[in-house]
Amino acid sequence: MPEIVIEKIEGVLQPAMIPFVLACVQDNRFSLLGISLDPNAIVDQLNDCLNNPSKIFILAKSEEKVVGVLLGEITTFSFSKNPIALEFFFGVDPAFRGQGIFKKLTARFEEWARQKACKLVVLGVNSFATSSTEQAKDRLIKDGYEQYSSGFLKRI
Repeated sequence: MPEIVIEKIEGVLQPAMIPFVLACVQDNRFSLLGISLDPNAIVDQLNDCLNNPSKIFILAKSEEKVVGVLLGEITTFSFSKNPIALEFFFGVDPAFRGQGIFKKLTARFEEWARQKACKLVVLGVNSFATSSTEQAKDRLIKDGYEQYSSGFLKRI
């Protein structure tokens, strides 16, 4: 089995990354709602993640093929004194599910959140592909996340 490499992406979105990320966005979140997305708007949002210190774009690669992605940001809520790391998109190539990519991406997200002085990580339940929802939920609970109404949270 090829090694899975997790990396934080910075700078400019590479063209090779775009098809997988667009497919994840369409497949995992919006196709169930029948929403058609503008690929240019998605690329603009991804480029914003690359150049904004309060946002993160993490990729999982296998032999230079993009097989997973996690996008997140630092935000604040009125109920918290500390910044919160909020995941707003996640996807893993169906052919690579069950290989620990999900866990590696969330671990890297948590590491980044700690560096940004966050005390809480929030993952949205809507990020998971329908076929892997239960597996993702089980993995999060095993990794110390607590389920709440619209997602999962972990104190770090």
